[in-house]
Amino acid sequence: MNWLSLPIKFFLAQRFRRVFGIAAACLFLFSLFAQSTIAFAIDDVRLAWPRTATSAIGDKVTFSQPQVDEWRDGMLYAKVATKVQLANAVSSFEGTVSIRARTTINHGDRTVTLRDITVPALRFPANDDQIKSLQNAVAVSLKNAAITVAFDDLVASMQTQAFPTPSSTVISNDPPHVVFRDSLIANVGVLSDSSVETIQSDGALKFDSIVAGQLEGAANTSTLFFRDQEGTYYLLVSGRWLTADSVDSAAWTFLEPAQLPTAFASIPESSRWAEALASVPNTPANRIALLAASLPSERTLPRSTTITVQWQGEPQFIATDTANVFCATNANELVLKLGKDFYCNTLDAWFIAANPNGPWLVCVKIPRAIASLQIQSPLFEYRFIQVADSTPTTVTFRSTSGAHREFVHDGVVVFGTGFAIPAEMAGIKPFSMQTYGRGMWWNPWIFRFSGELCISIPIAEKIAAEALVPNSTEENHFVGLDGRVYAHRDDLWFRNSPDGQWIELTEQRSTLRVLKSDFEARQAAIKNRRGFFEWMAKQDALRLKSIDGCGRVLSMDGARPSTNGYRCVISAEKTEPAK
Repeated sequence: MNWLSLPIKFFLAQRFRRVFGIAAACLFLFSLFAQSTIAFAIDDVRLAWPRTATSAIGDKVTFSQPQVDEWRDGMLYAKVATKVQLANAVSSFEGTVSIRARTTINHGDRTVTLRDITVPALRFPANDDQIKSLQNAVAVSLKNAAITVAFDDLVASMQTQAFPTPSSTVISNDPPHVVFRDSLIANVGVLSDSSVETIQSDGALKFDSIVAGQLEGAANTSTLFFRDQEGTYYLLVSGRWLTADSVDSAAWTFLEPAQLPTAFASIPESSRWAEALASVPNTPANRIALLAASLPSERTLPRSTTITVQWQGEPQFIATDTANVFCATNANELVLKLGKDFYCNTLDAWFIAANPNGPWLVCVKIPRAIASLQIQSPLFEYRFIQVADSTPTTVTFRSTSGAHREFVHDGVVVFGTGFAIPAEMAGIKPFSMQTYGRGMWWNPWIFRFSGELCISIPIAEKIAAEALVPNSTEENHFVGLDGRVYAHRDDLWFRNSPDGQWIELTEQRSTLRVLKSDFEARQAAIKNRRGFFEWMAKQDALRLKSIDGCGRVLSMDGARPSTNGYRCVISAEKTEPAK
């Protein structure tokens, strides 16, 4: 709903799927991924470190990879090893700059954009007059700058305490009616019922060991389905944990994530059940999922942007549970009528018109009735798309995770509010994706829920040219525990001294241990980034190779993001990085 997507249908009629569907999908997806591959190749260079900005007067500032101190409510606080070559100075200065930035996430290419960057403090071995010049050079290089950073580059430096602890949204956890079928042929009638979750398997359920003697997972279904050593069953549905004493139980009950057996935290990240880790509290995957869910996304549109709404017949509206808000029943987009005006939600934005047939103009002010929608309302998700900024020529819309029907509850990210869609609205297009009945699972590559019948690939947004450009002639430096700048060269570590010399580090054990941890995490981030490119490239091939297979397993087959080497260790009390 909130970003352009490519729906891939897995369970089509056999002949149509094999003859026409594959050919058409091949042609279309080949074109898409050919473009994506080119974009990613450019993107890999664009996201390299360090990056340099040169001012109009000739000051040259080089920023190394940010090291995050804290990231909460979308605000990032980080230290950056920085080199400044003033235009009128003989030698350069190496120091540490503290930055504060507003962040937004781009799910399409797994990046984060830093905006409104300020410099609360900086530390350089220089006198007062030099410090003023250095501060001015840094400020000028960051003024009005928007810096695009790989998500993994930022997470690499984060310790447990740097991750956010988002507040919990009150949702409905009423479990659905769970139906098991030993066939992969879809039953459309059952799947369309929002109160029913259908678990399909390739024959009778088979379980493989995940954690020896403690936990098993169903191996012939794409559903995340588990059994412990006592014979208790656990089912992950739309991010919610359900439990029962038998597969045939008619009474599945909701289980608070904190009550899961400890064995769940030991699920290997390389296993086919690894997607469940995002829903296991205090695991690295869970912390990353919560972090991603806390970050808003933005879209800026020219005020000249317009849209066309397609109607099936004359526009028709019905009343909603919100006073004076009426919803169109026969439009191809969500269209609301409030008083004399009409509002359409599409392209991650709002448009307004005085007539349901247009012309539609970019909306610069969201009505209070939309901004205050209550959670029981089927329109609730639309309150999370708001106007962030407007200029005489553009309007910027900001969306939070709620706009994608994703909410944080009991320390995990869940899909949907759990409240039923009124029968009279269930057939309207914007409300076709409900909480249950769609096999929703958390995709750790794109930080979004995907459906079993429709795996969506976010399209990366075009990024404008940035003031800071990658500089392969410079080293990517580190900030140590003492705030000084360090360099890694041929497996050795060097510290920059106040006189600008590099001295080999041989004795400071705690500093060296942290630097090594930082280096390992950066290497892990590079590996994850490459893994993301490979995953995107494999998506089409994997699905077409086994069209009778299950969507989640196929889409994750052969490549999963890993936190191995990252510093977001499981223990919440741990303050030192992993050794």
